[in-house]
Amino acid sequence: MGSFDQARAFAAACAERTCGVLLWSTSQSGREADLEVFRQALDLLWETGPVDPATAAEIHRKMTDCPEFGERREKAEVVTLSRIAARSLLAGVAMLIDESPEGVVEPSSFAQDFAAALGRRGDADLLAGEDEAQDRDVATILSWDEASPERLRSLRAEAAEHGRSYLAAAVSAYGGGSDSADPVELRVTATLDRGDVSETNARARFGTVGRIVSGDETGRYVRADLMTDLAEASDETPEEGEEAGGGVTILVADDPGMEINCIAEWVEDWAGVEASFRRQGWRVEWDERLHQEK
Repeated sequence: MGSFDQARAFAAACAERTCGVLLWSTSQSGREADLEVFRQALDLLWETGPVDPATAAEIHRKMTDCPEFGERREKAEVVTLSRIAARSLLAGVAMLIDESPEGVVEPSSFAQDFAAALGRRGDADLLAGEDEAQDRDVATILSWDEASPERLRSLRAEAAEHGRSYLAAAVSAYGGGSDSADPVELRVTATLDRGDVSETNARARFGTVGRIVSGDETGRYVRADLMTDLAEASDETPEEGEEAGGGVTILVADDPGMEINCIAEWVEDWAGVEASFRRQGWRVEWDERLHQEK
């Protein structure tokens, strides 16, 4: 029914909802290289403009080398979920190589399988919610005259927030909660609200250490690092309309040097930082004297 660009956006939304669990599971396994491959694949789906088939083919090759596509030895249900999510993402990348909108059927089907499998674990009908989300995505995307960056950001934020509910359900079901011996390192792209770029940048405190004064982590320290090329980094926040190309890493630790019991979460930009704080009920007091050396 739609163009290739519209199908690409729909595939990206389907993959976004499931990828939080895939990235969490990969991070928990300490597979940093695979984690980066999955993130690159998801970001590639969300890009606008012409597709470079060679780039898509290389990411596709790297993905198929990951354990999710090898012989299955583990029977843990979270591994099954990760494998389904990885297949939704891989199908989207395959569509970029073929440049055919018909390929969108597989990302959609795998996302439905993922929701059904996770729902069975929690005795909830998540498939119905996934079907409704896909229907909304189709209606929204088909209403576009073109897939502009602004429209894609809005669609991604909505899909990512839905993905957070999947991630929360998976973490609750498969471990890594507050009673776990090991902290969970959540590397997800979802944010609650993209917000206005200029407004959020005006509040940005990249590289500044803060103290959490309310919420579960009260008393611990937090710092949001802008992930840019260190050779080009500066103390300035992005200009209005400019985005952080590598995203932002939120570090939380027992000391202001971010070395003791440090955990991390990846988000897209400062709007994602604020969304993360709201989600966890944090109020942070910032100390400009502890600004990180760039």
